[in-house]
Order: sequence, then structure tokens, then C-alpha cells
Amino acid sequence: MSSVVKLSERAKPKTPFDTFWEQYPRRIAKGAARKAFKAALDITTHEEIILGAIRFADHCKEVGTEPRYIPHPSTWLNGERWEDELYPPEDSWSDFDGF
Repeated sequence: MSSVVKLSERAKPKTPFDTFWEQYPRRIAKGAARKAFKAALDITTHEEIILGAIRFADHCKEVGTEPRYIPHPSTWLNGERWEDELYPPEDSWSDFDGF
């Protein structure tokens, strides 16, 4: 038996978009996300986008954001959300209730 490897079975090199896709906390509408990612590269670097996606994913986990409230990746990219300020959960502000 020969060891023929189909083209679809070969490992493809990982692209910056693939890295973004792996990090973003809601994976939906990949085609639209790919187009928005490409457009976002006219504004910033893929490193900035990926770091923003990692921060956003960590934030969603920290505050317990339900998946239905996490924007589609294309919406997040089109809104330049990698620049968003992320605030701590409201419970962590309880120390300031006396002010």
C-alpha cells in the first residue's frame, strides 16, 4: 500500500488569521471574519489584532460573558475593538462603595 498524502490532509502553514481565529472567544462566520481581518490590516498589524483578541478572550472568561453577548469576530474587527479598554467585573468595584 502506498503512502499517498492527499493535498487536503497536508499540514498547511498557519496564517496570522488562523492564529486570530484560534484566540477569538466566539468562532462564527469565518469568511466574514477573514475579510474583516484583511481590511483591518490596512489600519494596524496582525500582532495588535491578535493581542487584542487574546485580551478580549481573557476578559470574557474573567467576567463570564455568555457566548451570545460576544460579538461576531467580523463585528469586533470592523469596530477596531482591539483598541477597546476592558473594565474589571462590577464586583471588583465593591471596595469603592463608600465613596
